Amino acid sequence: MANVNWVLMPARNGIHVTQAAIKSVLSQDVGGAMRVLLMDNATTDGTYEWARARYPNVITLRHDPPLSVAESWNKGLGILFENTGVEEVLVCNNDIVLRPDTYRRLLLDGGSFVTAVGVNKQEDMRRQGFVELIGFEDKVKIGKFLEMGINLHGVVHVGTNDGYEIQWYQKLGLDVMGFEPLLRAYLECCEHYPDAIMHNCALGSEHYTATLHKAGGDGAGSTFLHCLTDEKFIADQEATVKPLTYFKVDRNFDCLVVDTQGMELSVLKGAEPILHQFKCLNIECSRTPIYAGEAPAQEVVDWLAERGFTAITPIEDHNDILFVRDDVLGRRPHPDFSCYLIRKEVWERVGKFDEGYKMAFCEDNDYHVRLHMAGVDAHSIDLPFYHVGSNTINTLPTAEREELCKAADANREYFKSKWGFGIGTPEYSNFFTAPTAGGV
Repeated sequence: MANVNWVLMPARNGIHVTQAAIKSVLSQDVGGAMRVLLMDNATTDGTYEWARARYPNVITLRHDPPLSVAESWNKGLGILFENTGVEEVLVCNNDIVLRPDTYRRLLLDGGSFVTAVGVNKQEDMRRQGFVELIGFEDKVKIGKFLEMGINLHGVVHVGTNDGYEIQWYQKLGLDVMGFEPLLRAYLECCEHYPDAIMHNCALGSEHYTATLHKAGGDGAGSTFLHCLTDEKFIADQEATVKPLTYFKVDRNFDCLVVDTQGMELSVLKGAEPILHQFKCLNIECSRTPIYAGEAPAQEVVDWLAERGFTAITPIEDHNDILFVRDDVLGRRPHPDFSCYLIRKEVWERVGKFDEGYKMAFCEDNDYHVRLHMAGVDAHSIDLPFYHVGSNTINTLPTAEREELCKAADANREYFKSKWGFGIGTPEYSNFFTAPTAGGV
């Protein structure tokens, strides 16, 4: 079942919304096949028959008497994690309509338990449209930002060398400003990419002139620093160093790439006064410095974290690290359980949903408490989906609706007796600011 993306969807009547929900789920652009496990909880409106007849890639399991929400989630997640080999499952209500990029962007967020944000007006979704992929995102590292739905307009690339990346930036529709101190490489970029704004200059934290060392080999870089490895240099030249703030960088340039052979933190410090205008950063870093005077990757990560940027890729021996400005990530501390991505590691660590909560209500609040206690970063991102809301309640007969309301009251009392505070109280809010057991 490799390269299959699974969605778990409980349903209790509401065939008209279930049809729209399944259509949106099967239209996800995540890549690979989409499959839905539909937990039919004794529907009486033809949902079971419709799903089995209409969609071969929707597996429908019927339960009569109906399962509670917690029971549906537990049974479905147990089946999928234990039998399909998947490491994550998207769980949705049956009264939602997802944007095509929902599953993909939840995966790209990288969180262990991450959710989209439901809105109850279609115009709210249209107002927050998604970024259409162009097809060259995999050619450059910053393509991941576009895949996350971050809309970029221009990139400042410090250390363009032969300009390989410029062609792909431009094919992605981005304006380009490049900096290259090696004269020959600078002239090649000017010749091949006349629409790019090029500067024959090195960047740093201040203005000075220094000796630049060029390494051997085609496409090899250059540095002002002494190499701690056996890398050989074949030529020297004098080069001017200036801070990025010396140049006019229009706010249309909202992505910064720095590849300067050990000078990365110096470049960032020179750009600090305008750093806030960049949504995303792509910074080459090494876990252990390979140049004398180079800042180790952790120091770069910590310095940028203090200035509001979060690393979304890990520190490695030597590789680029991608950063996103915190306000661009749009993370919120409280998840929306009507559309959530849960990873197998969280399911195994936190455990099943508490089936002591009958029918519906409060089982999600309970799990959020347990996620926090386990140190899991559970959050929402600014990724809206249309959520009808209360669809199941409104389709139930009067007697069942009254029974559901009584169950909701009982569930609230059960939650309070279990945790010592009620949902929505100051104690409830304060709980989530308390230290956790360590992150996942």
